[in-house]
Amino acid sequence: MVKGFEQTTTTKIGELEKLTAGQAAAALQTLSEMHGRLSEAEKVAQRIRHELEDGAGKWDGATTEFERSSNRLTQLCADLEARPWRSHWVLVALLLIATFVAGYAIGLHRAH
Repeated sequence: MVKGFEQTTTTKIGELEKLTAGQAAAALQTLSEMHGRLSEAEKVAQRIRHELEDGAGKWDGATTEFERSSNRLTQLCADLEARPWRSHWVLVALLLIATFVAGYAIGLHRAH
């Protein structure tokens, strides 16, 4: 009876060792696949990070350029409002001449 128990135990132990070896091999294969995928994911994450940093740099540059252009435009508008244009003075001169001519014409018309 002891010999049968020993033989049964040895058989079960052998089966358990085979099962454990198979599970260990499957676990190693799965771990290797996961490591490969993780490595690929990390490369993609690094590429995305670099692209985002480049994009952020370009965005900051564009924002700075926009602010500079906006400030320049604001300054130009202020300069234009601060001093009258030459055409403004020409228009004022023409209006004065037209007023004198109209006044002279009215004066001549009333005199006759």
